[in-house]
Amino acid sequence: MSQVNLKKKIILSILISLISLFLIFLTTKLSQKKQENRSQATDEEKQPTFVLDSPYSSSQTSSFKGMIHCHSNISDADNNIDPTHVFQFYKNLNYDFISLTDHINYPENNTSKIKSLQENNNTGIDILTLPGGERFIDEDNDNTGHINTISNDVLVKELNTDSTGISIDELKVNNPNKIYIINHPSRQTEYWTDDRLNTISDYNGIEVWNNGEHEYFWDKILSSGKKVWGFSSDDCHNYSNETDCGSSFIRVFSQSLNRNDIFNNIKKGNFYSGNIPKGQPEISLKVTTDTNNITANTNIGTTILFIADNEVVKLSNNDSVLSYSPSGDEKYIRIKVVKSDSKIWSNPIFIKKIGNFIPTTTPTSNVTKSNSPTISFKFAFNSINSEDQKCFNQLKINLEIINLVKNKLQTFSNIDIKPINDEVNSNGNQIFLVENLELDSSIFSTGDKSILIKIKGSSHLKQKFCIDKQNKKIEDDNTCNINPYENKTYDFSEYSLQAGDIDQNGIINGSDLSLIRKNIGDKNCDIIHDLNLDGTINSFDINLIKKTMLQKDED
Repeated sequence: MSQVNLKKKIILSILISLISLFLIFLTTKLSQKKQENRSQATDEEKQPTFVLDSPYSSSQTSSFKGMIHCHSNISDADNNIDPTHVFQFYKNLNYDFISLTDHINYPENNTSKIKSLQENNNTGIDILTLPGGERFIDEDNDNTGHINTISNDVLVKELNTDSTGISIDELKVNNPNKIYIINHPSRQTEYWTDDRLNTISDYNGIEVWNNGEHEYFWDKILSSGKKVWGFSSDDCHNYSNETDCGSSFIRVFSQSLNRNDIFNNIKKGNFYSGNIPKGQPEISLKVTTDTNNITANTNIGTTILFIADNEVVKLSNNDSVLSYSPSGDEKYIRIKVVKSDSKIWSNPIFIKKIGNFIPTTTPTSNVTKSNSPTISFKFAFNSINSEDQKCFNQLKINLEIINLVKNKLQTFSNIDIKPINDEVNSNGNQIFLVENLELDSSIFSTGDKSILIKIKGSSHLKQKFCIDKQNKKIEDDNTCNINPYENKTYDFSEYSLQAGDIDQNGIINGSDLSLIRKNIGDKNCDIIHDLNLDGTINSFDINLIKKTMLQKDED
């Protein structure tokens, strides 16, 4: 081989080696880059897309029980019930604080006496007081709503003595930095419409319980994006033993029992609300959160429900602990605890999106609506006949629909109903229809027939239905034969809902009779007190209550 060819061969070999080394270097760098990109993508995937905005403090060891809505004879309680009587009543039931919320704008009120009592509590009774008052709100000079105002310093200013009320803006401007709570919205549905609740701003809470549940309104407000706390109260006017006064409360987490600390923790939502009937065991609730988990702890075995965007998303039975991991698509999550007739409500925990996260959309189910479980049924009220049609459009019902096999339930509030023309039951009561109410297919599966329906009207006892053509109380749940996948309208009209539970506490008693008597002579669409909807609250309504006296909810 010539010297020249040898040199060429050596040079070519070196070039090939250099190229190989370069290719190895380039491949290594590309591999490293891919790994870096993969790691970066993994890290981005691990980044949280939302945070939980909870009103609850990390320390929930110290709590205080309070009443934030009650009355004395300074406004409209029974004549013998002075403020001292009210303070002593709740002190005897181990309440730690109270806000006496007499109607500020009753013309006959002695507001200086209210001011002295609430700001200084000169009754000698050892119970913390928060100055407060209930105001009539009248935005349109037609219908009115009620709002409680609670303070940590001075009584809400007296703006007028006109019993027709004031505007919300006037109340807030003249009484800044207070707690504003919408009272008993179910009693004033003509005023507290969805539009009004979503339009007004800067109120802190709404009564979720006031002699009956008002959760429908709360969920509507929360679903619109507002941060509003839920309150439970007695709204007591009659403190006799036959009433349920002393059953409702809020329990505030606070390091100390003083006016500023209690007020500030209420305003922040660091409390839960409850209604526990007399003689029932106390239920406590502790709500904790971590990065993406919410846990409810109770002191006894209960049914625990996690509710997100007005739907039950998780439920347990007879447990004391339950956790839920949000997906991030929810607007809020709240907790409800139930044991027999006792109920506890947490305040909502809100979902806050972070970064550039775009919420995922839930895939549309392939199951068509015609294959989804639905329920249709006819029913009647024992008090309402076909000729009393003036106020039919205001009638609504609440429902609990339970799968007895799975021990799961779905709830509905303020369901619209419609009268069926020319149809009455054997007692002459108008027959109403609920049609094609869509159920949750994860709760009600094909073939499930052990379905129980509980119906409660605006002033009616809760009754159970689970048999077609049912005409009396169910004695055995094993006889239930309702199939939500069957295209059928079930007939419950011969077992009419019993009227008279005015205060919605589950029993018809003297308290309900007293509420009817206080409204005798009123002539409007009052679906609460005008039991037969004949346009006037009169002796017919009183006689209806007397016939059903001492009857109770079916549970």
